[in-house]
Amino acid sequence: RTLDAASTRRGYHSTSVLLPDGRVLMGGGEERELDYEIFQPPYLTDGSARPIIRGAPSTIHAPLGSRHWLAYDPLPPGVEIERVVLMRTMAHTHHADTDQRYVELAIEANSGSPSQAGVAHRLQFRLPSNSNVAPRGDYMLFLITTPQRTNSRGTPSEAAWLTIE
Repeated sequence: RTLDAASTRRGYHSTSVLLPDGRVLMGGGEERELDYEIFQPPYLTDGSARPIIRGAPSTIHAPLGSRHWLAYDPLPPGVEIERVVLMRTMAHTHHADTDQRYVELAIEANSGSPSQAGVAHRLQFRLPSNSNVAPRGDYMLFLITTPQRTNSRGTPSEAAWLTIE
């Protein structure tokens, strides 16, 4: 859906970077008055419940295709974890080939329902079996809920940093 326009035009030599908290940093370009600005998506302010990751592996040495566990806080009734996603961090070279990528992971098990107050839930995910899909390096790992609002695609957690070695 269309949202408010950026505060200044950005063209050649501009960039945008996904931040671990779900906001987007935009900067550069020609004919600009501001050097950067931060876009805050509506899901950060519309009251949607955001998952909170409590325990995720920081480094994975295991082979691709392996299973791993993480813990997250209970969610409100009717809200569930729908996706586990890796977002590759940028390798910024000029204005192209940033290497940022979206990798959706298979959910193998989820103890998220029914919830017990104050008890963390556990979720098991599987890494892709192909290193071309998830090359070694640093990623932000997000949990994304089922849509809670009309025109929503779900609400992400803040990222947990993960290195695939």
